[in-house]
Amino acid sequence: MVDSMVQPKFLSRKEAAEACGCSEDTLRRDQRQGKLPRTRLGDDGVTRYAAADLVAVGRLVPEPPPANDASGPERRRPDGDLAAAQTELAVAQARLAELSSRIERDQEEIALLRSLLARDGVA
Repeated sequence: MVDSMVQPKFLSRKEAAEACGCSEDTLRRDQRQGKLPRTRLGDDGVTRYAAADLVAVGRLVPEPPPANDASGPERRRPDGDLAAAQTELAVAQARLAELSSRIERDQEEIALLRSLLARDGVA
């Protein structure tokens, strides 16, 4: 079952442009073309994009986890890398949301196929 507590991560237009390596105008264009359906306008007037949408349109490419999984003090990030850590977290959450969505679609398809087989007396 998919965890319903997974909340999509949203990035401001500026954060998204930096993370995706594109201009803010490119994101505006994608938004106008309907490629970023979960765009939100905050109370502060800042446009925010769902990281999952950015991944889905190919703007944000998730990075694979590092090969070594060291833990401890050497894994701590300097305070200056907070934005990079937040972007990394957004990408991971976007991948999780996309995989969760894919699992839900696959489960629905399996249920449909089972019902069709049962109806035809095969199962």
